[in-house]
This record gives sequence, structure tokens and C-alpha cells, in this order.
Amino acid sequence: MGLLDAIREKFGQQKRPQFFLGAFGKHPGWADHLDDLGLETEALLAAKHFIYNQGIGGVLDAGQWEAYGKDALEEFDHLMVWLNAGEMLVGRIWSSSDGKGRKLYPMILCAEVDRENAFACLPWTVDLLEQWEAQCRATTEAADVRHIVSDGKAFGAISLSSEEQFESSTLSRQAFAQQIHLTPESEAMARIFYALESNLAAFAPANSDAARLALNMKLAQSRLVPQHFRFRAIGASPEASIQFWAEFLEPYLAPAVPRLFFAPRDREWLDVIIGLPTPKHMICLKATPEVLPLTCSIPYSLDAQLPERAASRFRQFLETGKEYLRSAV
Repeated sequence: MGLLDAIREKFGQQKRPQFFLGAFGKHPGWADHLDDLGLETEALLAAKHFIYNQGIGGVLDAGQWEAYGKDALEEFDHLMVWLNAGEMLVGRIWSSSDGKGRKLYPMILCAEVDRENAFACLPWTVDLLEQWEAQCRATTEAADVRHIVSDGKAFGAISLSSEEQFESSTLSRQAFAQQIHLTPESEAMARIFYALESNLAAFAPANSDAARLALNMKLAQSRLVPQHFRFRAIGASPEASIQFWAEFLEPYLAPAVPRLFFAPRDREWLDVIIGLPTPKHMICLKATPEVLPLTCSIPYSLDAQLPERAASRFRQFLETGKEYLRSAV
């Protein structure tokens, strides 16, 4: 009995959480870009369009990364999370090549998790994606990659539908802030609040354009200008870093506003793109802090009342007691 047959036998037609897995980019099993694998949902198709074709492709076509020089660039090696109106996409992005040895584009594995409180299974999803990434890296055969994607989707669906708990170690908001050396009274915190208040008004819940914004192919011409921020992070805990900043940003954004997170492996920063990403904003994927500084290090001119207001709001945020999921245990 195959995995899909097992799912049908165990759960019948009852409503259950769904798990989709797609792949796109470059792999040695293809002479050029991969065939579309598993891109069955609008969100996965949008990820390929905005992140890969338009985003990474646009940066490469314009030669923008080349202009910085190799010393100012990172390799592709990122955890990606894309949130929008209750949907969550989780992806792994890594440097790869096609069958002709061309290495400019990465390969991307991307899962869509349709489950209440999807953050609760984020470490589990990341662990699965890293296993499948290792399998993709270990083969040069297209057929193997096709099997990894199809079997992965079935395994993810059966696991999400089980009663098991997605256990992971946790980190309090206060402990997280301490680890990234961010205190309510710090100038770094004041700079972050200045950047958010100055650049996110168009995405606020009361803004009608923001309220209509959603992650789908029809809104490629959105009038809202996307915004990029680079925050401090815990390199060894990308899941916790993403959840912390996602909830920190929540009061500033209408629920339908897409928010895209890139966490480079073992690096102490996290890139966040608010709105639908453009090539200009995708430069962050490979740019080091020497090229693209952290938001908290930009020397904004702050008014006299802002530090106190920022300290009060950040203190209130830390005291709500949320805990953040780290690696699966």
C-alpha cells in the first residue's frame, strides 16, 4: 500500500490539515531550470513567480549582485517563511547548479502548511525540508528529485493529520531579546521603531489598499511599495527569530499583507520584506551587512519623544509572555 492509499484508508473523506510540497530552481538533473514539481496551489505558484522568476531572476538580469563584488556577498543558504492572511509557506533555498554547471540560480524546496497555528509545526517542517534538501543535494538524477517531492508531500500530509504533538524547545520573549542584545531603552530599539513608523503606514490595518492586499498572482501590480527591514536574529534559532519578529510586526500590518522572512544559516540577522517583493528588495538574499546594514544600526534622526515611546511599547511586547519555538526535539 502506498502512502497516499494509507492516508485515504486512515482518514477517509474527513477534513484534515493539508501539506503541499513544491520544488523549483536549478538542479544537476535538468539541463536548465527544473520542471515545475508539486506547484499545485496559488501560493506555491506565487512563490516561484515573486521569489524566483521575478525576484532572483530580476536581480541577476540586472547584474546587481555582481556590482557588489564577491567579498560583499553570501551564498544561497536560507530558511524562508512567507506569511499571508493565515497561510504559511516554508522553504529552503541553497546554492545549486544545472546539468551544464551554471551556478547563478539556487534550488528551492517550498512547503505550504494548511494547519491551525502553523507556527507550532514550523521546526518540524524545517527539519523535513532539510532532510529532503540533503537528498536532493546527494543526487544528480531528475527522477530522484521527482520522487523526493511526491513522497515528501504524502509523508507531510500523513504526519500533519496524526495526533502527535510537534514538540520543540522554547524561548521566552524576554530571553530572546536578551540573546540579540535588544533592550527597551536601547538606541537600537528606538531606531527600529522609527523605521517601522516611517515606512509601514501604508500597510496599516486601517488602510483600505492594505486590507485588500493578498498573496496571489492577480496583485502583481499592487500600488503599495514593499518595504525591507533587517533585524537582529539568533543564527542557531531561525524559527524563533522569525516568530519573534512576525509577532512584533503584527500590530503594524493588515492581516492580508504578505510578510516574507529570509534567515541565512548561522548568521545573526533576519531579512523581512513587507508587501509583494520586487527585485530591488530581493538583493538582501546575498548582501552582507556591510552592503545592507541592520535597521537598528542606521543613524536616523530621532525626535526627543520617540525613545521613550519605543521603550514603553517594546516593554509591553516583551511582557506578554509569548514563547518561541526553536529546533524540534
